[in-house]
Amino acid sequence: MKEISQEIEGEVKGVGPLPSPSGFEDFFTGNYDRFHRFASMRGLDHHSAEDVVHQVFLEVLRRWDQVSSADQPMAYAYAILKMRIVDSHRERSRRAARELAMSDIPEPSVPATESTQAIAHREVLNDALVSLPERQRETVLLYYVMGYSGREVAELLGVSEATVSGHLLRARRSLARILRLPAIR
Repeated sequence: MKEISQEIEGEVKGVGPLPSPSGFEDFFTGNYDRFHRFASMRGLDHHSAEDVVHQVFLEVLRRWDQVSSADQPMAYAYAILKMRIVDSHRERSRRAARELAMSDIPEPSVPATESTQAIAHREVLNDALVSLPERQRETVLLYYVMGYSGREVAELLGVSEATVSGHLLRARRSLARILRLPAIR
């Protein structure tokens, strides 16, 4: 973890701080929190989300010339984020399978910083989000969790703003039905 932080901050053992490529620091600081929220809403705990986001920015930093010259650098980084989240879930599943094979009864893991009720609410919301079609779920997470505008979400997903609005409306209706909330018109 420390090595990741040092590399992101431009430090390498025995060399000291290295200059960041032009624009990378702004890209990092402008998107770190959004990426972390997105990873958390995709089912990662705080520390796993932090690790994934660090991995994403390390990869972006290593490929900065390619990323910064892309038509849509944010879409490029977002694609990396989605892949690393999937990788994290796979690793967690493998680890859980190994632990289950070694133990008759796995111990529940409850973060000390979250109340049981908060965990239950997050799980209900995550379950509801998982039930949405992939494109609607992505649109909801990008718009509501990551805070992108409708135009930005459209650019990231390669669709029109009207399509984004349609996905959001259908997702809100579905979530209201799943969560037994008043109907949305």
